[in-house]
Amino acid sequence: VGPDGMGRGGDIDIGTGQLTVRDGAQVVVSAIGSGDAGNLIIEADTVQLDREGRLEAETRAGSQGNIILRADSLQLLRNSGITTNASDRATGGNITITTDVLVALDDSDITANAIEGQGGDIQITARGLFLSPDSDITASSEFGIDGIVDIQELDPDPNQDLLELPSAIISPDDLIATSCLIPSPQQQGQFRVIGAGGLPTLPDDLASSPFQILAVPPASEDNTSYLLNDGVQRLASSPSTVHVPTMEADGMYRLENNRLVLGQRCRL
Repeated sequence: VGPDGMGRGGDIDIGTGQLTVRDGAQVVVSAIGSGDAGNLIIEADTVQLDREGRLEAETRAGSQGNIILRADSLQLLRNSGITTNASDRATGGNITITTDVLVALDDSDITANAIEGQGGDIQITARGLFLSPDSDITASSEFGIDGIVDIQELDPDPNQDLLELPSAIISPDDLIATSCLIPSPQQQGQFRVIGAGGLPTLPDDLASSPFQILAVPPASEDNTSYLLNDGVQRLASSPSTVHVPTMEADGMYRLENNRLVLGQRCRL
């Protein structure tokens, strides 16, 4: 609705798998006459705003002008934004976002602005929220009362989207009881072995100081003997009689060869 219009602005309701707004494109509901603005309602699996892509709702004298967005993933990249603007004495529209992951990078903003009226409220419910230092979430009024920003970060559900890892992701023979991972400045994986004393010069050499490595037999075999790294085969009545000190893993790490391992970061 233009400046001379008296009617209410219409709504925009978008339902899609993926919504991409980029290269200066905009999705806008606007009423700059005397009537109420419409609402912008979006429900999608993925919403991406890139290179100054914008979602906007504008009102001048009426009310409404709200943005309601529900998506599994919401990305704002490279000076993109979600904005409600209220000029004159109008109350700013509200922004309601429900998403699993919200990412705002490179001076991308979520704002609810007003001039003389009260600023709109921003309510965000997300499991993960990632903002770059130059990106903002604000609800303000230049001469009136600022709106409220309410961000609720939900605790992740540990049972959601769990995948059973293949047994071949790492062989038990490759595990050493006292091992840790150290990050590389070249962003390449390194694997550091800390034994009871020194380290072998080459991976196939014997260690300069003995430490035990347990060779794990296949579960289907009834083995009662265990081969230690000193080359001596020793008998045991049950696996519980062989004790190897272990260190609890603190995370999953990707090595240089793109392999995933459970391990512990080195404390240097």
